[in-house]
Amino acid sequence: MSCTHRVVSNTLREITSRMVVTLSTSGAVPTSFTVADGIISLSSAGSGVYTATLGRGAPYLVSFTCDTLQASYSASGACYSNLTTDNVAAATPTVVFTTRTAAGAAVQPATGDKLFITIVTKG
Repeated sequence: MSCTHRVVSNTLREITSRMVVTLSTSGAVPTSFTVADGIISLSSAGSGVYTATLGRGAPYLVSFTCDTLQASYSASGACYSNLTTDNVAAATPTVVFTTRTAAGAAVQPATGDKLFITIVTKG
């Protein structure tokens, strides 16, 4: 899988990795993704906690976004995500995030919800 590279200086460049995934039963990660550019895997630990593994590490995380499109809107469903752990400089580079209800409680997304994940690193 490829990454998008944009040169921003002579020494460091930004690497944008993206994934679009339609979740299966009760927020489970399917075996294939709609888009997987630089993110090589996504796993769920339950309770809305997901780990995205990057194909390439970098010294710095510049930006993380994960937009959620619910199959059927509910304020008590997964409405947004927040970054939990930044491990982009590790031997196996990962980003951990949690999906949350409109009120902020951690929640597993529903069947058919889509996640639009964008991770920008620099290094």
